[in-house]
Amino acid sequence: MPAQRVLPRRVLAQRVLAQRVLQERVQMQIARLFLVLSAAGALSGVPALAGTLTLNSGRDNTLFESTFGDISNGAGEYLFAGFTGADTRRRALIRFDFDPAQLPDDAVITSVTLRLSMSRTISATEAVSLHRVSRSWGEGGSDAPLEEGGGTVAEAGDATWLHAFYPDVSWSAPGGDFDAAPLATALVIGNGYYDWSSAALVGEVESWRADPSVNHGWMLIGNEEQTATAKRFDSFQHGDPAVRPVLIVSYVPEPASAPCAVIAALIAARCARVRAAGWPFADTAMNPHPNPYRHPAVGGQERP
Repeated sequence: MPAQRVLPRRVLAQRVLAQRVLQERVQMQIARLFLVLSAAGALSGVPALAGTLTLNSGRDNTLFESTFGDISNGAGEYLFAGFTGADTRRRALIRFDFDPAQLPDDAVITSVTLRLSMSRTISATEAVSLHRVSRSWGEGGSDAPLEEGGGTVAEAGDATWLHAFYPDVSWSAPGGDFDAAPLATALVIGNGYYDWSSAALVGEVESWRADPSVNHGWMLIGNEEQTATAKRFDSFQHGDPAVRPVLIVSYVPEPASAPCAVIAALIAARCARVRAAGWPFADTAMNPHPNPYRHPAVGGQERP
């Protein structure tokens, strides 16, 4: 049997070089095609692979436990949750302004985070839970003095311990109408920023997209089993915008509309990395046995 013919290394190198050059040209053509189609809107109009919507406006208030339900703080800079040193409860209400048009039609929400600044406390570590509010409520013009912990006389339209809208519309039960099961819980210690995030909050925002009228906001409830557990949070009316409440909604395009854009980006990045390396042969990840010859087009000299 005749011996198998082995091609010289120089011939092998030339063949591999030609194959790699052709491969790169094809990849670049495919990448250009995808990018052109994307720009023309032919790939479902995907402008980005992910996005974030930050909501920073809305209304808030505090329910101050009281016999006559005539205390509020609708225009105040602070919100309160927990038990005070005088054994009365505080519950904070917060609702964000949300329009479904703020999200792309094909957006799939991946996470929702409520971020609050806590600026004063009389306790150590306390669990503060977020609950869905089941009816509308108000924010009037009441504005408590000093540190605001005692509230002030409620004004028309304020939410109070007994009223959703003072003085005419009452809650179905003192302390507000809310779901007993928490949507999310955070351990709040000293002054600083705290996040509430969960799959249940994703469901909340999805429900607002489907029907904005169900958005009645949330209630913050602290430790109400012991005295002196209250936490103070900064409200939408705080003078420093950096400490006001924010709701962070992260999303990605619907899976069916994203693959082409992903492929284009990956191919373009791959080609750029190969060119930056000098030539395909410089990439040992693609070729574990680097070619000993350099291509004349990039300034090298072939070895005889």
